[in-house]
Amino acid sequence: QGEGVAELTTLLYLPLLRELGVAWERGETSVAQEHFASAFVSTRMHGLMARARRASGERPLAAMLTPSGEKHELGLMSVGIQVALEGWAVDWLGLELPVTELPAYCAQKQPDVVCVSAVRDRPAAALRRLVESFREAVPAGTRVVFGGHAVARTASTVAGVEHVNDVGQLIQLLESIRRRA
Repeated sequence: QGEGVAELTTLLYLPLLRELGVAWERGETSVAQEHFASAFVSTRMHGLMARARRASGERPLAAMLTPSGEKHELGLMSVGIQVALEGWAVDWLGLELPVTELPAYCAQKQPDVVCVSAVRDRPAAALRRLVESFREAVPAGTRVVFGGHAVARTASTVAGVEHVNDVGQLIQLLESIRRRA
């Protein structure tokens, strides 16, 4: 079942949305059609996430979120589904979580890793501040991992922050965290 769910997200839903976005840019679909399809896929993926997640409070625990200004959740949700299928408890903190919310969340839930997706382009100095702000908001013993093309060069230059290019790299990193725990 797990492989089918992962394939559904990566081979059907996400490519469908990418193709729809390209068609919209070419003027071949309307905004209403794009919104309808996005809402349909989002609803399905939220359902898959709910079924894939383990009970909150179990270990190991990964928090998934996008920072303020990031409006794209479905790629990260696909990653969260696959992480849950790998046996991790996943807290879906969702879109545009203010970094100021993380200290209280981490104090209460004590996640093993905080996964942040950033795909929106920003000036280099703003990207560095964004990455640094997440590292500072999360306790030293909690891993901070960024994904997304926007932070590819920046994240790995901030001490205590890791960057992954895809879900495969994230799964490998999470497996190494699980072995050390």
